[in-house]
Amino acid sequence: MTYRPAAAAVVRLTLLLCCLVLHAPAVFAAEGPVLEAVAFETSPDGAETVTVSMTGFQAPEIFAMVEDKVPKLVCDFHGARAGRKMPHRLDTKGGLVRRVRLGVHSKPAKVRMVLDLEPGRDYELQQQYLTDEGKFKVVVLRSPAAAAASSSPTP
Repeated sequence: MTYRPAAAAVVRLTLLLCCLVLHAPAVFAAEGPVLEAVAFETSPDGAETVTVSMTGFQAPEIFAMVEDKVPKLVCDFHGARAGRKMPHRLDTKGGLVRRVRLGVHSKPAKVRMVLDLEPGRDYELQQQYLTDEGKFKVVVLRSPAAAAASSSPTP
């Protein structure tokens, strides 16, 4: 029998792949939460809510920024992954939140959710953590001062 290095390499590669496939669930389970869905709703009082549903729970790092005169709220879920059915973009048609965008970053591993807000408005933001349900909510409202100014009669 002759030794074939290429055949031996194929056998080693096949064994390695079998080991990876057999142990993949344990590897992925240890990686942190999986963001499964994002939803948008508007309440009668004008509040707009973005809800992220996830397996497991992790509070995001949140910060605001302005890019091309568009205010944005950024939520970084460090160590999280996006589920297979997670959309990359959600056009909300809201009066305060234009759209929600999601991106997966590998270095460092995170899922970034960006809320593109309507420019030229003052906002009040509320965060809600429903850890038992695996949900994180961002509620966007017009600031009380801006809402009062727009509802008061003009002389």
